[in-house]
Amino acid sequence: MTAIDGPQLDTAFLEDWGERFAAAWNGHDPDAVIALCTDDIRWSDPALPGSPAAGKPAVRDFAAFTFTAFPDFRVEERESLYISWTEPMALCPYRMTGTVAGSRDAGIAPGAAAMEIDGIDRWIFRDGLLCRYDTYYDHVEMMRQVTGGGLV
Repeated sequence: MTAIDGPQLDTAFLEDWGERFAAAWNGHDPDAVIALCTDDIRWSDPALPGSPAAGKPAVRDFAAFTFTAFPDFRVEERESLYISWTEPMALCPYRMTGTVAGSRDAGIAPGAAAMEIDGIDRWIFRDGLLCRYDTYYDHVEMMRQVTGGGLV
C-alpha cells in the first residue's frame, strides 16, 4: 500500500474555486455555474427531478430554474472545507436561503414563505473542474418551509 503524503487537492485551489462557485450561485449566473464544471458533470440534488442530471445544459437549466423560483437565493459556507486525503474530493457545509416566487412546476404556490436550510455539498474534481456534485439537505423540511406546510 502506498502512503499518502497529504490531501489530493490544494487548499488554495479549493478556497478559490469555492469562492467562485458561491459567487456564481449568489450572482444568479447559470453560465458562471457551468463554467466551473466538466462537460460530463453529474449533478445530484434532492430538488432536481430525475436527479442526477448529466451534462452542462441540464445543470444550467436547473440553476436558471432555481434563480427564477427563488429570486433572492443565497448560499453561504458554514465552516471550513473538509478535504479528502485519498480522492480529489471536498465536503462543504453550507446554508441556503431564499424566498420562493412560486412555481407550480415545483409544487410551490406564489407568495409562499422563505426557507433557510443547512446542507453539505460533496465536490469531486477532474482537471480543476467539478465533475461530480452531490448535495445533501432535508428537502422535505425545505418544502415545509416554503409552502407553509402544504403543497399545491
